[in-house]
Amino acid sequence: MEKLNSLKQSIFKINTSEWTWSWFYIKEYKVVVTNYHVVSWNHIVALEDYDENKQVARVVLVNPEKDIALLMPEKEISLDDTIELVEDIQVKEKDKAIVMWYPFGMWFTVTEGIVSSPKQNVSWRDLIQTDAAINPGNSGGALINADGELIGINSSKISKEGIEGMGFAIPINSA
Repeated sequence: MEKLNSLKQSIFKINTSEWTWSWFYIKEYKVVVTNYHVVSWNHIVALEDYDENKQVARVVLVNPEKDIALLMPEKEISLDDTIELVEDIQVKEKDKAIVMWYPFGMWFTVTEGIVSSPKQNVSWRDLIQTDAAINPGNSGGALINADGELIGINSSKISKEGIEGMGFAIPINSA
């Protein structure tokens, strides 16, 4: 659990002219990761860290089909503990799923659930389905397992009357 507490330092907020979103930092590559739909019409965005320090970042790489974007921060982000990529991480049904994020522009929150399906086909893409709450503003945030390892990038939820608890994340292996 201490690992999860330290990871909240590497989950940040993106401020665009339309909304506030989430993103996370991967130290080994010195990049900010978020969804394409978060930055789709922006070349530069404002980043805000857990301590409310602000800086700008340039959008340097996008993949609209996978809904992924990489950003380069203006200044180097110095954190001792950040989210690490684990090659070929295996995600299974009933694995713990932890969503770390900034919903609706609010302060940092964490929700927890399970992986309902590690490979749910949604709009011709295989996504991780979880019952952990994913709400507006979560897009681009990290989906973490019980060991504090990155398993996905929060992407969307189904919003229809009578349907709750269906959130989706892009599997990190496909990113």
